[in-house]
Amino acid sequence: MLKLAELAAEHSGDLVDVKHVKLTAQLKAIQRGELFKAEVDAVVFGQSHHWSLKLNVKQVDDFVEEMFKVALRDAQKMIA
Repeated sequence: MLKLAELAAEHSGDLVDVKHVKLTAQLKAIQRGELFKAEVDAVVFGQSHHWSLKLNVKQVDDFVEEMFKVALRDAQKMIA
């Protein structure tokens, strides 16, 4: 955890930089209540990452929370 804190201090201001979010869905799927597919390009501590996530437009805060959980997971992998 100390390494993660050091890395965070080095990159203060650019810990997670979301570069691009692409949402896709089919109308019929939306009508059935299926979620949007989100392709996210981000930079975590200076390294590029790509994530595939699901988005429920009725719960965008859950999507943002999941994005940061994935970012933290990737950050932990970077220091392992």
